[in-house]
Amino acid sequence: MGSAVHARQPAAVAALESIGWHLRSVDIDLVNGRGIVVVERFDGLVVTLDGDSALRRGSITRERKVTRIVTVQCDASGPAFPTARASTEFIGRTRVSGFRSGLRELANYIGDNSTGDRALARRAVRMLASTGDRR
Repeated sequence: MGSAVHARQPAAVAALESIGWHLRSVDIDLVNGRGIVVVERFDGLVVTLDGDSALRRGSITRERKVTRIVTVQCDASGPAFPTARASTEFIGRTRVSGFRSGLRELANYIGDNSTGDRALARRAVRMLASTGDRR
C-alpha cells in the first residue's frame, strides 16, 4: 500500500488536533479499499483502524500507553534506582466489515471521545480518505 499526502490531509490533521487527537500514521489504498490509520489522544490512548473492504474484514484496536516508575536494584547490596518502564495496555477491539465501515466507526469513536465537536471528527476522518479531487 502506498500512501500519498494530499492537499486535504493537513486540514484533517489540524481538525483532529483541535479536538485533542494526533494523527500518528495513515496508509490508505483507495483503489483496493484497504488501509491503516493510527491516531493518539493527548492522554496516551492509541486507536488503530486496520481494514480491507475486499476481504470484508477489519478491526479497531484501542490501547493505552502507560509509563510506570519502578525501582531497579543491580544487586542485593547495591543502591536502588528509580527508572521509567513503558508498556502498552490492551483496552479492546471492535470488528468492522471493511475499511469504509471502519472509517465510520473510527469517526464515531473519535467524536465520542474528543474535546470538541463530533461532526468535526467525522469531517476530519473523511478528509483523510479523500483524494482531494472533490470540492
